[in-house]
Amino acid sequence: MPSLKLGGVDVAKLINDELVPQLGNAGVTLVKITQGARVTSTEGKALTRTNHSGTGIVSDYKDSQIDGTIVLKGDRKILLFPLTFSTDGSVFPVPNDEIIAESITYTVVNVDRDPAAATYECHVR
Repeated sequence: MPSLKLGGVDVAKLINDELVPQLGNAGVTLVKITQGARVTSTEGKALTRTNHSGTGIVSDYKDSQIDGTIVLKGDRKILLFPLTFSTDGSVFPVPNDEIIAESITYTVVNVDRDPAAATYECHVR
């Protein structure tokens, strides 16, 4: 999803140009998972995985946010900067995609996007 301009300012580009370089080694891989064509009449559809390298910040949920239903113990948050995955912001996470960060593969449970499409906060498990 392309970024929006707020007050004439491309917030996603501003964050990408000014903040992201300050993060240093915050590399992550977003694995987009899509269904392909049916393999056979009994095997279902094949999954296609496409890797996109970019920048993200991994953090933990506070104990007060862990409710045992929506947020489970061990769940984490990963803040992604979409312009680091594609220059036009067209690569962004959706539920069931995977994110590889800190040598761990997480599955995206939910995604919240800020109004300017400058960041995506991913609830991962």
